Amino acid sequence: MASTSDVHGSSPVPTMPQPNDNGRAHMSSLSSSSSISDAENERRGRSERPRMASRKPSASILVPRDHPEIEIEEEEFPPDDARAMSPRRNSADLERLGKEARQTLQEQ
Repeated sequence: MASTSDVHGSSPVPTMPQPNDNGRAHMSSLSSSSSISDAENERRGRSERPRMASRKPSASILVPRDHPEIEIEEEEFPPDDARAMSPRRNSADLERLGKEARQTLQEQ
C-alpha cells in the first residue's frame, strides 16, 4: 500500500524552515541580500546587550525577640474586651458561669 505522500504527490502539511545550529533560519529562507546584513546586525546587537543583574532570593527576615532594636509593647485591655479573654478561667469566673447555667436550666 502506498503512503499518503506518494498518493498526493506532496506532503499534506507544508513544512516549516528548520533552524540551523545557531538557532537562525537557513539563509535560503531569507528573501534578499539586505536581509542577510540585517540578520548580522541583529546577531551583533544581541551579543552587546548587558546581562541581567543577579538577584538574591527573598526570604523571611527573622529577628530574635531580645534584639536591641525590637520593642514589644504590652497592651492592657478592659476585662470585657475579647483580646483580653483567656481560655483559662479562675474560680470566680467558674462560679459565675455555673450560677448562670443553673438559672437558665431552672427557667426552662
